[in-house]
Amino acid sequence: MNRQDPVNSDLSDIYQKWARSNLTGSLRRTGAACMSGVITTSELVEIINEIRNKPDCQDSRIDPPKQQWLEAISTSNLFEIQKILKEDPGLVNWKNPCDGTALHYAAKEGNVKCLNYLMQRGDIDVNAQCGGWTPLHVAVVYSQRLFIRTLVETYHAKNDIMDYSGKFPVDLLATEELKEELTGALFILIIEIFSI
Repeated sequence: MNRQDPVNSDLSDIYQKWARSNLTGSLRRTGAACMSGVITTSELVEIINEIRNKPDCQDSRIDPPKQQWLEAISTSNLFEIQKILKEDPGLVNWKNPCDGTALHYAAKEGNVKCLNYLMQRGDIDVNAQCGGWTPLHVAVVYSQRLFIRTLVETYHAKNDIMDYSGKFPVDLLATEELKEELTGALFILIIEIFSI
């Protein structure tokens, strides 16, 4: 007899709802999906709340201060980041096992003010890896031009770190325009190394 665990069954139902909503590729499409009638906002909120409220959900295993920290850094809310770091300065180097450090989140958003604030807070590893990706890899994938330049030129992020698939940040540049604009900045360190 093949009995499913009730928690797995519930999660399977939630996943199927989410997959039917056609939002699995990108959450940026949520607004378009809601506006086109594919899914209503209330249905989307229900799906998200069901996922968050499951006891086996990753977010439920993170204690409340770290959860607040994740929310602040994922939205690049500088006011909240400052407030939380006053209470617990150690969070600046905390690494979410799934998504990386605060710098990974800031790189995704391209928030240079957040980057500068975090770098001034203490000894932060600008080359910290999560899933093989450094904050520079993340910034390149999300085409955050100014963030990339700031990481490389101001904070000396290494551009010669390969991710787990063997790609350097320069290999992840999306368009020819970006490649032309940023290849120079990303190769500065490599040229300096070979000229020694």
